[in-house]
Amino acid sequence: MKKQTLYKLSLELLVAILLIISSTYTLNPLNNNFSQDTTSKFLLNKIFHQAQAAETNYQAEIIEQSNYVINILPGKGFTFSIKIKNTGSKSWPASPSQGESRNGSRFFYIKSSHQPSIFRHNFWLDSNTALRSNLQIAPGETTTLKFALQGPPAVGLYSETFALMLNNNTMIPGSMFELPINVTLYPHGKAPKPTRSVTLNSSKSSSNIKKLTSQKATGNIQSPPATNTAQTAPPSTTPSSPLSSPLSPQVAGVATSQNIKVVKQLSILTSEPDIRVGLYWSPAKLIQVTADGEFAVYAGGIKQGHYGAGTIVKVQYLNGVYNLILPSGTASFNQPLVFKPLSESTILELPDYERRVGWNASINDNRFKGNIEIKYNPRTDRLWAINELPLEDYVAGIDETSNIDVPEFHKALAVAARTYALFHLLDNTRYRGFFHVDDNNDQIYRGYNASRRLTHFVTAVEETAGQVVTLNDDIVVTPYFTQSNGQTKSYSEVWGLPSRGDGNGGGLQISHLISVPVPQDVGRNLIGHGVGMSAQGAKRMAELDNLDYQTILKHFYTGVDISKVY
Repeated sequence: MKKQTLYKLSLELLVAILLIISSTYTLNPLNNNFSQDTTSKFLLNKIFHQAQAAETNYQAEIIEQSNYVINILPGKGFTFSIKIKNTGSKSWPASPSQGESRNGSRFFYIKSSHQPSIFRHNFWLDSNTALRSNLQIAPGETTTLKFALQGPPAVGLYSETFALMLNNNTMIPGSMFELPINVTLYPHGKAPKPTRSVTLNSSKSSSNIKKLTSQKATGNIQSPPATNTAQTAPPSTTPSSPLSSPLSPQVAGVATSQNIKVVKQLSILTSEPDIRVGLYWSPAKLIQVTADGEFAVYAGGIKQGHYGAGTIVKVQYLNGVYNLILPSGTASFNQPLVFKPLSESTILELPDYERRVGWNASINDNRFKGNIEIKYNPRTDRLWAINELPLEDYVAGIDETSNIDVPEFHKALAVAARTYALFHLLDNTRYRGFFHVDDNNDQIYRGYNASRRLTHFVTAVEETAGQVVTLNDDIVVTPYFTQSNGQTKSYSEVWGLPSRGDGNGGGLQISHLISVPVPQDVGRNLIGHGVGMSAQGAKRMAELDNLDYQTILKHFYTGVDISKVY
């Protein structure tokens, strides 16, 4: 065993002994729920298995946690995420030994130090197993794991320790982490102040509202074009997803409508536009579609069939022909096929599309509002499923936050995400017009299921409907990323000068994407490209500084306005 490994084990043994000793004197709001004996056995057990794991070259490094202190309401759920790197020489889970297999592989687990844990959520496998996964994590790879916690009924300050375990009994060295958990009636740190209504003087407030006349619809700023639209987009057009785990809920914002510009007319935006989202492509050129209600299929704008709930329809592209395959027979068409629900409540589903959530493998995010077009792309030789739906429904299906993040952060994210999507919708060059955005390479779009989970974010989307970031009355691109190191980066610092004009004889303007300080991120690591809005910084500005969403957006995007364009 290497000297550094022995040193690490000795250090962790010392930490474990100190934890055992300190647990005797820790004030516990629920004295009968934490057992010092259980804690001691668990920690000593871990040291034994840790040494065993070290012998077999398993090692982990915690890269990032979504929270280092959790504020939670009594009895309420909370989603926590942790980013872990496999720094050992063997994959997780390990290959099964002879006669020791379940579906061809072992599992790895996240377990709590207490059994039962008072933070057990209904999603847990048992009383102290928060997560089970059979993801294959190779040496050098990093994965983000999510699991749910449930706040106990009694207010107080608690602490729970978790670790990554192989095959349910061997701890991976370096994977142990402790979570201080503050169960409080006021997770934001103070009791809410009484609210009072404010009546705006219409004659005064109207002077702050700028009306836009009909102008060109294309933006003045474009992110760098993708070199291959079928592959992952370059950083400038692929905002790193903000962490989907929460910080803490509910800080009242202070936003008013006084600074919002009202777009009276933009010739291309007389109403809410529809956006086309590339969902996935089938290597076999065969895609299945169904729905939970009645739906129809169209080719060339003509209705070709009408089907009931649960009917599975297959589309196969072969030799230039779209084959519509049903139990009753097959029909062939020369044009792409479009599936449309026959009522607003009907949701379409793609049974072959696997996009399961990390914290519950039984949930597959393969359901979508709007229409689904099955279309072949001859340039890439791929058969795609494309979701076409109203822009607001698209934004509501973005999964880049938690349901208990603060409202003003939700609003800032909604406006930034809507602006990014609308810019590419109007520009329509990012994927050469085949679709406007990709469901993973642009924003993390998970469709209908996400909108059902993130109901508070959906409320923010509704409250900011039609609002986007503009500069000189043009819609601009609004990149954002996970976290800065205390200072964002400028567009030109990361991506150089823009490569082409705006199509109207003008050069591209990037003056809103300059480097700005983010005091809320000082002392933290940069995660993402660093241009535009820091999601974690924006969260802290809303949560800790009580800043409204307009102030947050105008801090990260210099010189802009917030405009309502439909």
